[in-house]
Amino acid sequence: MSYLDPSSANGLNLFAYCGNNPVMYADPEGNFPWLILAAVLLFTPVGGTALQVVTSVVSYAGMAVASIFDEDIRNDMNAIGWNPFNTEESATLNSSKVSFYKGVPLFRTASGGRSGSFGAIFLTKGSVVDDLRHERGHNWQLMMMGIGTYGFTVGIPSPLKLGLWDKSGKYYYAPWETMADILGGVTHRYGMPIPQRQITNAMLGCVIVLVHYVFHLLLYIGYRRKNEEIRFIDIIINCNFVIRLRSEYLLL
Repeated sequence: MSYLDPSSANGLNLFAYCGNNPVMYADPEGNFPWLILAAVLLFTPVGGTALQVVTSVVSYAGMAVASIFDEDIRNDMNAIGWNPFNTEESATLNSSKVSFYKGVPLFRTASGGRSGSFGAIFLTKGSVVDDLRHERGHNWQLMMMGIGTYGFTVGIPSPLKLGLWDKSGKYYYAPWETMADILGGVTHRYGMPIPQRQITNAMLGCVIVLVHYVFHLLLYIGYRRKNEEIRFIDIIINCNFVIRLRSEYLLL
């Protein structure tokens, strides 16, 4: 086959190293631009969405297999009609071990702890509708922010309850928690509608994340114009700046 013959003019793809675009891209060191791929997967919606899709598909397959041997899992999935995009909140809340809610796998955890989510919802037994919606909101954040951004700005401060909100007894007014409420459809906290001030703070947090994306884009464009590889240290400096900016704002 001539296209596999290196000695043939039609053989191999001589421009695979630069994405078939030798005019716009270069790789002077002969290395695949894996840092760009890593940055896209970690710090953009592409990676967050990919993680969510993979987690949901693998979880669904795992539940299907487990249901053969576990009657509780079989009953939980039968209750939602084996629909991964189930929106019946009562069926999800009444599950004993597993379920699906709006495309996200859900696993029940022991009562008394805190619920959480990172690609899947880990809902404590005894949770109410707002808890379920809130955790689904966190999954929207993951898909919108990317794995790394979500991990640093939500995944770490949320379980640690960083900031002053927990001391005041209103932890869910933290910007990352308020945004999860907004995205998940929670309208009331502490017996009253979520204050406009908290909504504004949450929106400002989203603006900072948007700045994060813009910085990455400008960094990429700048290096591409100079036909240079993006250095790992530049990605770290960029991420550190955004994380510091967001942390200083959130901890006010």
